[in-house]
Amino acid sequence: MATEKQIAASRANGKLSRGPKTPAGKARARLNALKTGLSAADSMIVLLPGESQYEFDAQRELLLADLEPVGAREERLAAEVIDLTWRLRRASKIEQGILVQGVSDADEGYLTGIKQMLEVTHAEVMLRAAGIKDPQAVAEVTDAELHEQLEDMIAKARGEKETGEARLGAAFMIHADAFTRHSRYETALFNRRNRLLEMLSALQAERRGDDS
Repeated sequence: MATEKQIAASRANGKLSRGPKTPAGKARARLNALKTGLSAADSMIVLLPGESQYEFDAQRELLLADLEPVGAREERLAAEVIDLTWRLRRASKIEQGILVQGVSDADEGYLTGIKQMLEVTHAEVMLRAAGIKDPQAVAEVTDAELHEQLEDMIAKARGEKETGEARLGAAFMIHADAFTRHSRYETALFNRRNRLLEMLSALQAERRGDDS
């Protein structure tokens, strides 16, 4: 037979939370479980080096709360929508990176040309008569301050290529026609995501009709 102390302890334990009671609370709990289930394998596949797990997780949670998938089919469609939304975001960064690469290359070439105009080389002194020049063998700089400023600007232009977006753009530019291929890539992602959203909406409408 239970003692008074055991009965009191049992009553105290009974007052502890046994999970959400309201529909809203239950829905939040279900989404929490879904977020855990969709996070590990999918996010490890979709993220590239330098991309933020925190930003991906935050976007996934917002989309899950908005899409409210129920059941395996809806959850699978929601997972693909999340993946494609992240890839579309990446596509916009690729476009930015392509432009950064192009502008940086143009700046570097232009500034390097001006910098070399300020350099007097050994070749110009020793081999001018033969018409041979070696622009890398610098003997004297006609304007040291401007030359240094130009070197700093060239280093800055080269540094622009090291940003995450620029590295994505460089990877995409390995083959010719980068902008054309980028446009096709982005359009394909956009269209596929829209089809998945339509499928998910149709499934949810069917489910809600069955429930009513």
